[in-house]
Amino acid sequence: MAKRKNGFIIVSLVGILLVQAGKSYAEDAAREDAKELADKVVEKMKETQEEEKWESREYYKLGVSYFKDKRFLDALREFEKAIEIKPDNKKISGYLKKTKALVEKEANIYFSKGVKLYKKKKLDDARREFEKVPLESSKYQDAQQYIEKVNADKETARLNAEARETKEKKNAEE
Repeated sequence: MAKRKNGFIIVSLVGILLVQAGKSYAEDAAREDAKELADKVVEKMKETQEEEKWESREYYKLGVSYFKDKRFLDALREFEKAIEIKPDNKKISGYLKKTKALVEKEANIYFSKGVKLYKKKKLDDARREFEKVPLESSKYQDAQQYIEKVNADKETARLNAEARETKEKKNAEE
């Protein structure tokens, strides 16, 4: 009976050692998996940073190209994309500031022309000028209000012409 008890103890001890070894192995494997995962995350972050750097540089270069071609609204949009990725970049910030000022200047010219044409009752020409005012401009809302006025004035003119025509037909019938 003592041999059986000793055998049981030995088997139990071997079992405990195997469980411990299994736990240790599992912990080591988990650590290794965690390390591999962390390495993958770090690598992906580096790739993403490189992609963002490249993307920002491409937006910047395209913006500069548009700027040189005096396509200021297109340049503004590209510089805004670039600065969103690299907010501390002084070159991009400088171009962005200059470009915003130029877009605003152009918008003011379109808006002023539109107002002059509106006052002269050249409604279609006025609408075309107001439609050139970009969304990015501080004059955009004002231009939209003038477009509504142009549309209302055109509708009023159409209704007045229709009323005159009806009145003339009625007078001709009498």
